[in-house]
Order: sequence, then C-alpha cells, then structure tokens
Amino acid sequence: GVGTTANYISGFEVAAKDFSGLDALEQQLKVTLEMRPVNGHLLQVNAVKDTEADLFAWLSFLDVNVMIIIVLMLVIGVINVGSALLVLIVLRTQFIGLLKALGANNRSIRTIFLYQAAYLVFRGLLLGNAIAISLIFLQKQFGFFTLNPEVYYLEVVPVQFSWLYFLGINLLTFLVCILALLLPSRVVARISPV
Repeated sequence: GVGTTANYISGFEVAAKDFSGLDALEQQLKVTLEMRPVNGHLLQVNAVKDTEADLFAWLSFLDVNVMIIIVLMLVIGVINVGSALLVLIVLRTQFIGLLKALGANNRSIRTIFLYQAAYLVFRGLLLGNAIAISLIFLQKQFGFFTLNPEVYYLEVVPVQFSWLYFLGINLLTFLVCILALLLPSRVVARISPV
C-alpha cells in the first residue's frame, strides 16, 4: 500500500540563475527530456510561468500600475514646475521689461528663466532622491512597511534598488520637465518693455 512514489522521484525542480533566460532553459529541457520514457512514465517539462500563471498575471498587473504611477508623477511634476516658472516670470515682469529695454532678445531672456527652472527641478530631484534612497535603505534594513502575508505571500514590502533605473528615471524626469517648460517660457515674448 505504499505506492510507487515511495521508491521513485516524481519530479525535478531546476533553478535558473537568470530569470530572463527562463524560456530558453525551458525549451532546452523540453528538447532534451520531454516525452522520454523513464520507468514506464513519460517526462514532462513545466515552467513556473505555466504552473503559477495567476501569480505572474498579478505581477504583470503591478508593472502596469507602476508605469501609470510614474506617468502621473511626471505629469504632476511638469505642471508644478510649469506653474513655478510662470510665477517666476510674473514676479519678474519689471526685470524682463528692463532687459528688453537694454536690448536683450526674447531668446536670451527665456534662457535665463529656463536655467532658473532647471535649477528648481535639480533641487527638487536632489531632495526627492535623498528621501527615496533613505526610505529604500530603511525598508531593506528594518522592514517598516509591512504586508498581510495571507494576501500577498510576503510579510514586508520588498524593495530593490538599481542605479541604472535610478539614473534613467532622474534623467527622464529632468528632460521631460525642461522640455515642458519651453511652452511657459514663451510668455516672456509677450511682455513689452513699456
């Protein structure tokens, strides 16, 4: 009454070092092992993406949420920096009129305000990055942000830091904000020296 599972292995689990190469590893194992008779049984190869399809669907849904959040944060950043630039321009209308009366062209005045706005964006990025890196470090060390393990299968919120993503997001944010400021900076052209 013990059955054949007491004497035989019913399956092997192969761990991949690189998750991005999982499909290639699965194909290689299928070519090598699948449908080969061993002790009267045919071998099958199943990838974790197939056996845990619901979990991977949930994870891909989270990736979509992350992209939506990043786009919303960029839009909010553009709106805030644009309004800050407009406030700078409105507060400095006399300065702009004086520069125009002295012979400065609109392009050079716009450049001055774009430099000011770039400085504000850079300061905001420095402050935001300092806070973000601190929170990531604290979360990795102490796990302040917790999850319900019955729902999420994790006790704490996992965090991962990548310099490539970090620098990429900062560069993208800086460039998008500066490009978005080209439109509000055109207000300078409408201010007359009078």
